[in-house]
Amino acid sequence: MNNGLTIIGDSIDPLGNNEYSIVNPQIVNGCQTVHCLYYAYDEISTLPETLKVFVKLVNTENLEVQTDIISATNSQNPVKSASLKANDHIQRNIEKYLKEVGIYYERRENYYKRQGFTGNKVIGLLKMAQIIQTVVNKESVVAINDTTTLFESQGKYDSIFHDGADYDIYKFSSVLYQKIWTIKNSDIRQNTYTDEKRSLISKGGFVFLHIMSSLMMSRAIYKSGTTDLISEQTAKIDINVPMRKNEFTKERNGFLKNWKMMTFKQHI
Repeated sequence: MNNGLTIIGDSIDPLGNNEYSIVNPQIVNGCQTVHCLYYAYDEISTLPETLKVFVKLVNTENLEVQTDIISATNSQNPVKSASLKANDHIQRNIEKYLKEVGIYYERRENYYKRQGFTGNKVIGLLKMAQIIQTVVNKESVVAINDTTTLFESQGKYDSIFHDGADYDIYKFSSVLYQKIWTIKNSDIRQNTYTDEKRSLISKGGFVFLHIMSSLMMSRAIYKSGTTDLISEQTAKIDINVPMRKNEFTKERNGFLKNWKMMTFKQHI
């Protein structure tokens, strides 16, 4: 038996004839049903007139209520842990912070793509987890192969997404990721490689990100009082440490200066 769809929206207004206007709609249960109906229609160009699907519409702008509904409606289904984190306070704050610098953090799947934003200026929730796991925890292999596990353990999740973090770590990491991916893709397009080497370069993006972030952090010059010091930050960064004591925060001006001055292609 099909349980139908559950759709939440910030506002829902009836238009008559069983039609509704929904602001910011999110399908929180029944995505598989929607996909099956879409592919069936795409294949045969029609659907039976007798076909009916039960749809539950929930009108709420309260993000905590939305999160509770998402958890409750998916309690009987194996839902990605990442999806249940999309409305966390930290996720909404990252989205707001990055949007101010032209990075569209897509914590809700396809939210910005539906608005016409494309390319690597749109970064999804899982992708951000991979980026931060690589830069902060220095684990590019885990980032590539075990992404979903980063959301299943609260300890792992808090090591990359934490309300007390310096939000510049998300900006720094995202922009560095964008630059490396642009160079990597350009290199693949402009050069003739064997299939094996092309595949290695394509899959090596997060390894490059690990190397470049570590290089930049280990070469940054920063102030301690009136003294210039050279950072040797190659270890993991604990984003839970208060900003006034956080190694990234203390040395970030040096990182960002190094980032602007560095010619990336010469170091990759």
